[in-house]
Amino acid sequence: MVKGSVKFIAVAFLVLSASLTSRAQTGQETSSVATQALDQQTQPAQPPRTLELEEAIRTALTQHPNLRQAREAILAAQARTGQSRSGYFPQISASGFAKQGLSGSSGALGLRGLVTSPLFRDIGASSAVFLNLYDFGRTAHQVKASQWAAVSLEHALEVEKAFVTLEVQRAYYTALEEQRLIEVSEKKLSDRQLIARQATAFYKAQLKSKLDLTLAEVGVANANLDLVQVRDRLRTAFADLNHAMGVEGESSYTLVEPKIVLSRPASLDSLLEEGQRRRPELLAFDAQIKADEEIVARSQKNRWPKLMALFSSGWVRFSDLSPGKLMLGAFGLDLPVFTGGRIENEILEAKANLAQTRAARERIGQDIRFQVQRAHNELLSAIESVRANEQLITQAREALRLAQVRYRVQLGSFVELTSAEAAASSAEAQYAQALYRYKIAEGLLDYATGRR
Repeated sequence: MVKGSVKFIAVAFLVLSASLTSRAQTGQETSSVATQALDQQTQPAQPPRTLELEEAIRTALTQHPNLRQAREAILAAQARTGQSRSGYFPQISASGFAKQGLSGSSGALGLRGLVTSPLFRDIGASSAVFLNLYDFGRTAHQVKASQWAAVSLEHALEVEKAFVTLEVQRAYYTALEEQRLIEVSEKKLSDRQLIARQATAFYKAQLKSKLDLTLAEVGVANANLDLVQVRDRLRTAFADLNHAMGVEGESSYTLVEPKIVLSRPASLDSLLEEGQRRRPELLAFDAQIKADEEIVARSQKNRWPKLMALFSSGWVRFSDLSPGKLMLGAFGLDLPVFTGGRIENEILEAKANLAQTRAARERIGQDIRFQVQRAHNELLSAIESVRANEQLITQAREALRLAQVRYRVQLGSFVELTSAEAAASSAEAQYAQALYRYKIAEGLLDYATGRR
C-alpha cells in the first residue's frame, strides 16, 4: 500500500513537472517542430511591414487599376463634352491646292472656301471660316447629353470605389481571422504536447496503456498539420489582400487588430430608404437617363433644317485679281426632306435606349433592396453568433481546465481530456471567425446602403 502511494506521488510529481516545463518550451517546440521547413521557405529577411485597414483602403483607392480605368473614362467623357461644345464656335481652316481637271476635283478632297474655284488648271491657298448659325438645338442637346454621361461615369467611379473598399475590408478581416487561427492552432499544439508529456509519464509509470500515448502522439501530429495548413491559408489571404488593394505587395504583413464593438444596425425600413437614396449605382442611372433623354431630343431635332454660313479669302491664280474673286461669303440651308426612314429610326433607337436604361434602373433598385435586406439579416446573425460564442468559449475553457486537472490526478479518461481540448480549440476558432465575420457583415451593410 505504501509502495503504491509512493509510486503515485512520484508519477504525480513527474506529470506536474512536465506540465510546468512544457509551457516554457511551447514556443521553441512549435517553431522547431511544426514549422522548421516552412520557416526556411517563407520567413522574410526583414520583419513584416505593419499594415492598418485604413492604410490598405487608401492604397487601394489610389492604385487599384479599376479605379484608374474609371478615372480615364471620366476624362474621355469630359473630352467628348468639349467636342460637342465646339459646335457653338466658328470652325477655321486653311487650305492649299494644286489641281488640273474639272472644277469639282478639289471638292472631292473635302476642302472648303476659295480653293474650290472652277478653274481647270490652278494653284492657290485660302482660309475658311464655317459657322453653324442655328440648328434648332442639336448642339445644345448633344452638349447636355455628354455632360450627363460624364456625371454618370463619375457616379460609376464611386461604385468602383465602394466595391474596392468592400473587397479590401473582406480580405483584411479574412487575413486577420487566419492570423488569429494561427494563435489558436499554436495553443492547440501546446495543449496536445502537454497531453503527450502526461501520457508519456503515465505510460512509463505503468499507470496508463500505450494506447493513450499513441493517441496523444497522433494528436500532436494532427495539431502540427493543422498549424501548417492555417499558415498556408494566411499566405493565401495576404495574396488576396494585395489583389484587393490592386498592388504587387509584400508576401506577409503584421495586421493591426481593430477594436471591435458590437452595435445593432438601424431599422430595416430606414436602411432600405437610405440605400435607394445613396447608392451610386442608382445615381449613375439617373444621370444616364437624363443623357438618354437629351439624345432623344437631339434625334427629334434632326427633322428640322440647319442654317450655316461660310466665309473664305485667299489667293488663287485668276487672270485678273479682284476682291470679288479673292473673297467668298455664303449662307446655306440644309433641310432633310426624305431620308429613307433614317431619322425616324434614329428616334426609335434613342427612345428604346432610354426605356432600356429606365428598366435597368428599376432592376438595380430591386437588387439593392434585396442586398440591404440580406446584409441587415447577416449582421444581426453575426451579432448573435458573437454573443453565443462568447458564452461557449468561456464554458469550453473551463471544461478543458477541469479535464486537465482530472486527467493529471487520474480521475478522468484520455477520451474526456481530448474531447475537452478539441471543444476548446473549436470554440476559440469559432469565436475568432464570428468576430471578423461581424466586421465583414458590417462593411457589407455599409456598402449596400451606399455609406462611405
